Amino acid sequence: MAKLNLRKNKKTSDIKVKKKLDLSYFKLNRNSIKTKLIIFVCIMSLVVVLLLAFVNYFSLSTGVKSTVNQMITPITTEAASDVSVKISMLKTKTDTAFQKTLCSDNIGASKGALSYLKYMFNEYKLNVKDFAMFKMGDFFIGSDRFNAENAEALKDLEVYQTAKSKGIAITEPIPYEDGSGSEFIIAVSGSSSVTSYVLVAYYDAQILSDIVNSVQFSENSTAYIINSEGTMIASNDIDNVINAVNHNSLAESDSSYAEIANIQTLAMSGESGSESIVVNGVKSRVAYAPIDGSNWSLILVGPESDFDGTLKTTTTIIVVFSVVLVIAAFICTFIIMNGVVNPIIGVTARLKALSDGDLSADTPVIKQKNEVGVLSESLAATVASLRTYIEQISEALGKIAEGNLAFEMDGEFRGDFVKIKESFNAILSQLRKTFGRISESANTVTVGASQVASGSRRCGTSVRGCQRSIEPYGKHRRTYLRFCQVRFGYGSPCCRYQGADRLLQPRNDEDAGFDGGYLQVLRTDLRYYPCYR
Repeated sequence: MAKLNLRKNKKTSDIKVKKKLDLSYFKLNRNSIKTKLIIFVCIMSLVVVLLLAFVNYFSLSTGVKSTVNQMITPITTEAASDVSVKISMLKTKTDTAFQKTLCSDNIGASKGALSYLKYMFNEYKLNVKDFAMFKMGDFFIGSDRFNAENAEALKDLEVYQTAKSKGIAITEPIPYEDGSGSEFIIAVSGSSSVTSYVLVAYYDAQILSDIVNSVQFSENSTAYIINSEGTMIASNDIDNVINAVNHNSLAESDSSYAEIANIQTLAMSGESGSESIVVNGVKSRVAYAPIDGSNWSLILVGPESDFDGTLKTTTTIIVVFSVVLVIAAFICTFIIMNGVVNPIIGVTARLKALSDGDLSADTPVIKQKNEVGVLSESLAATVASLRTYIEQISEALGKIAEGNLAFEMDGEFRGDFVKIKESFNAILSQLRKTFGRISESANTVTVGASQVASGSRRCGTSVRGCQRSIEPYGKHRRTYLRFCQVRFGYGSPCCRYQGADRLLQPRNDEDAGFDGGYLQVLRTDLRYYPCYR
């Protein structure tokens, strides 16, 4: 018996594509795995990047602030020492010029002493505005501003008394009466032989401000000096000195000065350090340190932006690095999608086409050694198997439709599909048996029909013989009819024979009678033997 074998020798990946898959159904939408993965990766990337940026910025900011504090305090202390040195140099130059004058030969005469003292001021580049020299407590020489009368008031000044006892002293700037500026005094004392002298020299307060102007701890920083009461005695802005600005006093009526007032209080107590506060609405760094040899303090103020240069640069680097990370995350996302999501989308599209009854489209085969590869290969094998099964069943049904039952379905059926082959072959076997029995019955019927036909032919021959024998006895047709009914039964071939029917037609009333004598003749007549045998 022929066997139907449709096993495929081709690999699943070699099956020709008959039509392209329609992936329009799987365009990007908010419910697709592709969209969710993109959103998830983007959100996670942004969260991680922002978190790293925040942590780095916070750590860097804290480090920068700590570094700034560690750097600024020593810088301010060094600047205060530098201011102290410059003020000391000014006092020292003033004392040196005075002492050299006392040692000169011109000290004995007032005019000679005056000329020599001015010479020494120029020699040491001392911008002395006015001066007065006292000899043994009496006015000796001086500038045009002083004479014997008004110079007497100088002896009552504290700076005069301090110089007499300690050798040198300096005052804070003293504003002019007209408010046009201020000046400070340096007083020194000395002796020539047994004669004592005291020099009182007046300097423009701008000299102290010039010293302060040379002090900076950042590009846009400013500096000023305060006395023991918090009043500015030197500043980048001379108007603050002229107006004797005092933040501690201002803080009593304006709370916006409270922070700077607190810092100045620490400075006046002899402490040094730095803090970040708001000054005139600007976030600023304020550093403070005492000035040696005086009860003054140096205050430095600079905007925080001056110290954020490194922080800004680092922040820019962090931002750029974060952007690079985000871009890398996007690239990784698309790589992952190409390696995982896109194959899954292709497999999903193939499954949808399979659910619609499409077995002709190609199945994407992903050559990956992971679950995605197993999924793709399994789907391809499933589609190929279903295609083979359907082709085998279709061909088998076609043979049955052509009337061919002399075959069996063969081929590789796996798993539960084996039952399909077994059931189909069982159906074919049962059909063959059924049609075999039908064929045998048909042969039997054919033989019986042949026998019936042969008997009918013999009966017809007998009837024709009876017809010829009874034709002379036409008038006794009723006797013949009864004879047929008795011997052959009503409706027998003998009675239906057309010759007999013609003989049976009554000719007259006399013929309608029954004559028993003719019956005996019929029985004994050998010519009618076939009819009643």
